[in-house]
Amino acid sequence: MKRTMTISAVAAAIVVMVGLASVVPIFANTPVPNLSVAITSANVPLNGSFDTFLYVNTPAATSNSLTAVDPNILLTAFVIQSIDFQFVFPDGTTSSGNLITCTTINYPSRGALTTCTGVFARRVMPRAYSGSTTGIYFIGFAGVSPAGHTTLTYTVTGLFQGSTIALSASVSYNVSDPPCCPAGPAQTPV
Repeated sequence: MKRTMTISAVAAAIVVMVGLASVVPIFANTPVPNLSVAITSANVPLNGSFDTFLYVNTPAATSNSLTAVDPNILLTAFVIQSIDFQFVFPDGTTSSGNLITCTTINYPSRGALTTCTGVFARRVMPRAYSGSTTGIYFIGFAGVSPAGHTTLTYTVTGLFQGSTIALSASVSYNVSDPPCCPAGPAQTPV
């Protein structure tokens, strides 16, 4: 009985390891995507508004990457799973949440179906293909307060080379009443 349990435990461990091997990147030295965010204005009046645009830059597949194995798979693309945000206000308090959640069926087939839900889900471009910089999401915020320097960070989680990775980028802006301040940097990638 004890020997049967030991063999079953070993067999279960092998099954788990084989299952995990399918989500480990095949080419660990391949560059990974990065996220950038652009803001329409770094100086916003109290109770004003601004828009942000999220971009994923996906490195081009090389001849020794996954494209050489099968050009019809999504492993070299970045496929979005979620978009989250966090504000850090002038007094150090934070506000965070989820904007978008996506589900992909039949990954990594190029014919995989991705559906997204959340805030303005129709604005999501759920895939950033190899060698592209893709605008993946656009969202605006209105009624901005309190006055002072605020940082907004986005975290985008997605699939790349069969693994889940998280990308982050931040923008900072000044809220003032009345509007003031010299222009600051419009984007600050993290």
